[in-house]
Amino acid sequence: MNLLSMKGVSKVYTERVLLDDVTFGIDSDDRVGVIGINGTGKSTLLKIIAGMVEADSGEIVKGKNVVITYLPQMPEFDRDYTLYEYVVSENIKRRSPADEYEAKQLESEIEGEARKILGKLGFADINAKIGNFSGGQKKKAALAACLLARTDILLLDEPTNHLDNAMTEWLQLYLESYRGAIVMVTHDRYFLDLVCNRIVEVDKGSLYSYETNYEGFLEKRQRG
Repeated sequence: MNLLSMKGVSKVYTERVLLDDVTFGIDSDDRVGVIGINGTGKSTLLKIIAGMVEADSGEIVKGKNVVITYLPQMPEFDRDYTLYEYVVSENIKRRSPADEYEAKQLESEIEGEARKILGKLGFADINAKIGNFSGGQKKKAALAACLLARTDILLLDEPTNHLDNAMTEWLQLYLESYRGAIVMVTHDRYFLDLVCNRIVEVDKGSLYSYETNYEGFLEKRQRG
């Protein structure tokens, strides 16, 4: 099922063409790896899909009630938030519980899952202040919040940054069974190969799509 379509989309930054009349679609079973050299517009593509940046031209059509969750490269936080408030409380608000009873049920459900995910990402204290975190810890906290969100399209910009090998392997397995479409930018080629079923290359303003994982992409490139 198609969740989002982009047609004729262009984006220029300071006279540099990042996207030039591109067409792109996301289906419910997609695991898309977006690749390309630095500065080609990979992150911009994710921001446009997320609605964080407006395209200069073109049409973007999102399915009715389709929810998009976005992990930026450098997430920003309210410094006074605790990990619990950011990961658990904010996710409860997004799901809009009907009453206090439903809110309590959601809190119990989300907190249990949050503790599992946060533990895998190296967090022991769920009440720690995010303002005291390093950049790597902030990225991992934002990743946990995104993974907990009920979403149709999960956009991940460099999700393995700051993860050790065990965390990366856990995330790979988690995403393999994730219910929803995934579009990610990552330089971790091994991760791309294991998680993705489609590779989209951004090059000189154009998008080139390959219905395969990263290894298959390399084989097709070698054959010309």
